Formats: sequence, C-alpha cells, structure tokens
Amino acid sequence: MSGSDSSVPIARADAVAPGRGRWALDPAHSSVTFTHRTLWGLATVRGAFTDVTGEGRIDSAGATTGLLRIAAASIDTGHARRDAHLREKDFFAAEEHPEIVFTGERIEIATDGRTASITGRLSVRGRVQSLELSATLDWETDERVVLSSVADVDRAAFGLTANQLGMIKGSARVSIVAAFVRQ
Repeated sequence: MSGSDSSVPIARADAVAPGRGRWALDPAHSSVTFTHRTLWGLATVRGAFTDVTGEGRIDSAGATTGLLRIAAASIDTGHARRDAHLREKDFFAAEEHPEIVFTGERIEIATDGRTASITGRLSVRGRVQSLELSATLDWETDERVVLSSVADVDRAAFGLTANQLGMIKGSARVSIVAAFVRQ
C-alpha cells in the first residue's frame, strides 16, 4: 500500500501467506464488470469499468492491507449516450466523485487458501456502505494471486436513484477479477 492511512489491516491465515511484501494490481488481467436489469426487467445492461487500479501489502505477521480504485468516468456499456448519462449527476457524478473505492477491513481465508470471506467498505458518490464478499483465490505462484468475486450492490444506497418511469429495478450485479503481482 501507499503510505495512506486509508488502508485497513486484513486478517490472513498463517497457512496461506506466500508473497509477503508489496503487491500491485495487474490491470491487464483484472476486470470490474456489471449487469443490471432495466426496462422493467425485460432487458439487461452489461458494462465494465475500464480504469481499475489496486495495491496491497502482506506484512511479516501475515496481516494484509489493500485498496481497489475504480475511475467512475471509465464506465463503458457500449452505448456512448448512455455512458455519458451514467457519468452525470443522476448516477455516478463522476466529475464530483471521480473514484469508486473498495477498502477491505477483514479477510478470512479458508485453510486450503482457495476461498475467502471479505468484509469491507465500498465508497460511491461520497457514500460509504459495508460490503461482504465471498471470493475465490487462485495463487498462481507465490508472486501472483487472482481474486474473483461477485456481489449484488444496491445502487440506491449510494444515491444512484435516477429511475425514469420506474424502468430500473433491483441491485446491480458486480463481478470482480483482481490479479495482484508481488512487487
């Protein structure tokens, strides 16, 4: 992690602690994608955030810190007009709130090292909500790990309440694949 006070220690099982040190997100092998039902549930909008960064550190005791940062303006649904609207105040207000940030507060890794339970905070539009994730871990080597998770996120909890004619219902499903490489 950078010297920022915003990093939060994350518990790690001693049985799974390879690669102590600094880690950086490999953006070429990472993704944050989403789906959301619209048109009263008749259609699904699919998209991605194309600018994602992250960093982490595993200390000598196995405690971990980390952040995942997403540029709100990097939203891409394949429809330029919709993307421009999603960047505006009705949705992400990307000019005023340029980053979506996930900060892990606690990770409990299973003894086999392949799954984890993550408790953290998600910040969108200046609003912060707790978020619990289940993740799979693929320790490709002691120098590289890929974390994969899917979460349902209630957009209204973050002030993303624009809903012309009641066309948008429910939560967005967010899929994260985060490949970290030890530095």
